[in-house]
Amino acid sequence: MIPGLPDIKMLDAEALSDLLEDNLSPPEITTIIVFATNGAVFAHGSSLSSRQLRNLSATYGAAYTCYAKTASSGNLTGVNPASHPSSYVTAKSMSLGDVGSIVFELDDSVAVVTRIADKVLVAAVGPSRLDAPEPNGAPNADSLADNGIVDAGNGTATPEGSQGDISRTLAAAPASSNLPHNGPGDPQYEIDRSADLARLASLNLSASPAVLLALESKCAALGRFLGEKLDDLESPEDF
Repeated sequence: MIPGLPDIKMLDAEALSDLLEDNLSPPEITTIIVFATNGAVFAHGSSLSSRQLRNLSATYGAAYTCYAKTASSGNLTGVNPASHPSSYVTAKSMSLGDVGSIVFELDDSVAVVTRIADKVLVAAVGPSRLDAPEPNGAPNADSLADNGIVDAGNGTATPEGSQGDISRTLAAAPASSNLPHNGPGDPQYEIDRSADLARLASLNLSASPAVLLALESKCAALGRFLGEKLDDLESPEDF
């Protein structure tokens, strides 16, 4: 269960935890912000200060308004303020559905921003790179599951480097095509994600495609979850 967020009455903490603990990709979310396109913050799960959150939401809102393009098949637009606008690249995105979304890369962080309602956005923010592998190798996925150390429910990194260990294990999984299969109990991370990784690499950002895949898939899940909840409200101020 995630800790309750102040002034949020509509969130189902258990359901949201399940979404954030999805093992299809590394759990690299460190900040979640629900905000308006004008930068007003409605809700957040983050260790950042209020001032930092306001600055980020204003930046993300302006970038989304400028660069997000809606496509029937969905799309993801790579945005890096250090690059000339002509270098921005849009790639088809299946996992985010038929909404315009952006990847905004700034310094050592990267965010996927997607629409959940009219003029309301959600941003999932994480580091732009995975941690370097430990000399002795990463622990296997079974031991991670047995120890129950997946704890991304509150949108923040877990202590003792456990999140980095999970990231390394899951990011390496697509290359392990010779792993033995255990029947119907095969873990989700063995699904071949090479096509998605190639698509995200085509955005020409410095962020790791594995990180982008993690943020994209979880932002899509959050977007669907929050979008359904917002449908029941007359306005975002009813949070």
